[in-house]
Amino acid sequence: MSLNKLQDDQVVKQAEVFAASERKIYSQMIGVLEEIERRKIYLKRGFPSLFEFCTTHLKYSAGAAHRRISSMRLIKDLPSEDKSEINSKLNSGAVNLTHLSQVSKLVREKPKSFDSKVKMEVLRKLENLSAKQTEVTLLRYGAKPAARRESLRVLSPTEARLSVVLDEDSQALLKRFMELTAKKNPWASKEKALKIALQMGVEKLDPLQQEARRKKKSSSLKSKLAQKKPQSTLLVTSEAETKKRTRHIPLQTRRDVWQQNQKQGCVYVDKRSKRKCGKFFGLEVDHILEYSKGGGHSTKNLRLLCSAHNRLRNFSVGLH
Repeated sequence: MSLNKLQDDQVVKQAEVFAASERKIYSQMIGVLEEIERRKIYLKRGFPSLFEFCTTHLKYSAGAAHRRISSMRLIKDLPSEDKSEINSKLNSGAVNLTHLSQVSKLVREKPKSFDSKVKMEVLRKLENLSAKQTEVTLLRYGAKPAARRESLRVLSPTEARLSVVLDEDSQALLKRFMELTAKKNPWASKEKALKIALQMGVEKLDPLQQEARRKKKSSSLKSKLAQKKPQSTLLVTSEAETKKRTRHIPLQTRRDVWQQNQKQGCVYVDKRSKRKCGKFFGLEVDHILEYSKGGGHSTKNLRLLCSAHNRLRNFSVGLH
């Protein structure tokens, strides 16, 4: 079809047809996402979250993925007749994904205030409203005024600008942290305060750095003991320890697992696509052969999974 050969009215008509088709797809896509989430298919396919599945596999932008997922979660628990009404309004354009995602945000902030009846009441009031009118309407239901979102803007290959909004508690914490680290940051630079805080946090939480400190401390202790004479034979450690089976994974074993596997990230692999999750956020030590089935705490039976894929074992599909 050559659009440049059509009359103005014909071009507008074609746009209307495409828009109607697109709106119909919105409601269908929400239904598909609901089923994907219900079955945890995104986890089985090696993605740590539904959001990452939508942005990486389905190629949605971050904003488009967010609107579809939040819309789906808003209406998935509604009675079937209410769902049908929402789908009809989506198809007609009376409500759109922005309406749904904004109401979803409000419901997350005030979950106890929004049952199915109130959700539908709000959505009916948003019909055909502009973004500004929607914002004003939701303020009456207790929505917080729109705040500037945090953003990370790349300035150069080595620098980026981070913009965030700090609430009162966060401002107080920042002020106190800068007071406590004044020797390291005498000019009270917020940029340097952030770097110091991140360094301290990583040093404390990173299992690899914990292991390095433990080895250094152990080496120092052995050196000191070697310079002293034994004071008593009572210092000899008894080997008659109770070998009772326990779910607790020894700290040294956990450290060894992290040491050997951390660079791989989450090792879950989807058998069909061969896609490896590879997520580094929220890694947890997991038994390959479950403890309940006799799996032990040897490093060969332990691996690192992200928290989402570790929880996947709670479902009937299990991990393979």
